Amino acid sequence: MNLELVPTGEIIRELLGRCDHGAIVLMRVGDTGPTRQSIQRLWKGNRHTAAGLCLDLQQAILMQYKAEEVETPGDLSDGA
Repeated sequence: MNLELVPTGEIIRELLGRCDHGAIVLMRVGDTGPTRQSIQRLWKGNRHTAAGLCLDLQQAILMQYKAEEVETPGDLSDGA
């Protein structure tokens, strides 16, 4: 099955239809102009649960970011 031919809305409905609670956020940059963004925010189920899922995802992303982060010395110059 070629998912490129399936409209995004149908894919999202199918994914959310497979769970009791869910949250999906999508963004396209430059879709309506070079400096514009198009954002879709959709959720299913209890709003508090969906917000909790978003927070859990945020924490997982930040934990992975921190784990992969390479420490570099900060700029200690006096601005001169």
